[in-house]
Amino acid sequence: MPKKELNALEKIQHNLFKSANEAEIVLTVDELTIKERYSAAVTKWLSDPAMQDKQIVNYLMNQFQIEKSQAYRDIGNIKIIMGGIQNATKEWTRYVVSQGLLGCVQKARASKKLMEEIMAFDKLAKYFKLDKDDEEPIPWDKLIPPDFELSDDVRVLDHKLHIPNLEEKRTRLREKYNKAEDASYENT
Repeated sequence: MPKKELNALEKIQHNLFKSANEAEIVLTVDELTIKERYSAAVTKWLSDPAMQDKQIVNYLMNQFQIEKSQAYRDIGNIKIIMGGIQNATKEWTRYVVSQGLLGCVQKARASKKLMEEIMAFDKLAKYFKLDKDDEEPIPWDKLIPPDFELSDDVRVLDHKLHIPNLEEKRTRLREKYNKAEDASYENT
């Protein structure tokens, strides 16, 4: 079975942090240029996961003298490579908050301030939602998809819907569009 040809993004992703002599897949000159931009942006983003897209765009534009539109296209591809920077940012924020609260607990304990220690533990428990019951998992295998019946009757939308002379309008429309359809066949 023949090997699937990799596109440029897949080749860059495979070689992102490899030097030219470590690379298993040969990149073109253009792909090497793109790889350099992506590597720099990924490194910058990983050093500060809370960095916003706009800041990375400015960094790419200034560092590599590229247009704003190209920088945004790069960010889209970088997010694909990184597997969702938003999840990384959220996890990083969780880590910072939990470490800060644990630091507060330690300081309160060291200074023997029981109320402050209790308050810090309370905040930590609420942050991790330990004060709530665990949610029941959704039984995906037992869910039944809805069974829709298609209809061209507008009356099924609302039982209060009242269109005066509905049947007369339907008849006129059928005649109008049937004539138009017949005319289009005659012209061919």
